[in-house]
Amino acid sequence: MRISASIDDLINNSLLKYKSPLVHTNKLFKKGFNNFQGKVKIDQKFYRYIIRIGISKNSNIFYDISLFVEK
Repeated sequence: MRISASIDDLINNSLLKYKSPLVHTNKLFKKGFNNFQGKVKIDQKFYRYIIRIGISKNSNIFYDISLFVEK
């Protein structure tokens, strides 16, 4: 995946920030996830992204990123 911004840039420029609880049991992320949602332009196309950061006992850990083409 080619992306123009770093994950830190996407998090810092996200339009929506929210916390979500676990949907399934997970020993590592008992407190759920911090979510960062925004938009980014890559190669003349706009994408909506969601970055999930797991909240663990000692720190926050990158979990995943999803990209959706804006139509």
